[in-house]
Amino acid sequence: MRGLTTLGLTLPELLTSSSNRAVAAPNSLSREIGATFGRAKNCIFLWLQGGPPQHETFDPKPDAPVEIRGPSKPIATTVAEVHFCELLPRTVRHSHRLAVVRSLSTRDDNHDVSGYWSLPVYPYGPGSARQIKPSDWPYFGSLVKMLKPSQKMPALTSVWLPDVMRLNDNVQPAGQTAGFLGKLWELERFVGAPASADYHIQGFDVREELTKARLTHRRLLLKQMNQKVPLDSSAEPIRAWDRLSEQAFELVTSGAARAAFDLSRESERTRDRYGRYTWGQSCLLARRLIEAGVRLVHVNWPREPGDSAVDNPMWNTHAQNADRL
Repeated sequence: MRGLTTLGLTLPELLTSSSNRAVAAPNSLSREIGATFGRAKNCIFLWLQGGPPQHETFDPKPDAPVEIRGPSKPIATTVAEVHFCELLPRTVRHSHRLAVVRSLSTRDDNHDVSGYWSLPVYPYGPGSARQIKPSDWPYFGSLVKMLKPSQKMPALTSVWLPDVMRLNDNVQPAGQTAGFLGKLWELERFVGAPASADYHIQGFDVREELTKARLTHRRLLLKQMNQKVPLDSSAEPIRAWDRLSEQAFELVTSGAARAAFDLSRESERTRDRYGRYTWGQSCLLARRLIEAGVRLVHVNWPREPGDSAVDNPMWNTHAQNADRL
């Protein structure tokens, strides 16, 4: 499980968020694009690896030929003349709260290229997006981290759970990193299994491995060392490092992050409703992180043990799709 390191002096390497880089849209621009733009304060982004088919979710296409619409039937929703697939009987009850987009198309059937267009929101090309490169366009979570850091928990502005994105053959495609923005704006990725009984973030065990008094002493020592370094107009990276050190210290000593990651604080009934498996508990953890002040939580559909290209628990079914759904 990748989390935070246990020594306060090394935490900024992972907790790279700056509260001084926020950029506000000009008033004229705000008026031009409307009063509702930018009102959302937090976001949970669910990435269903493989892509749920339109005709088996929100666009049944009942008037299309059978080879296009598939065997599932449409059912009415709470919005007049809007139908969803019969496989979503509970979702239709909340359809009046949803904004369903039926016009999005990347014009490419490959998961890597289409995924890249969806995450950095920029078309990939030329070539294959089946590898991560420093020149990639940044995932939008990195932009949130750079431009709108969390006020409550700036060190955890954008979080990614519970694993990196993987295609078949364990390929990690482009589009899930900070790209050309640099390592400073990478998301905080916590790879692990939230459904396991011993799930925890190692770096938050600071009270067991290093007393608060000793950590405070090291913090003061670091400040004394930094005071010996002359700063001029080109010393912004050093100042940024100081800010990150302060954020890291507050994160591991306040207990807020540790409490947010502690799923044992949820009732057994709530944990059961979310599902006692990786995806369900990751969604529950995402909700807790948002409530703690995290701006963006990306929940990535996990690859479970034993999956393969033609027999896996993902939406990317490849074969016998209707039967398996």
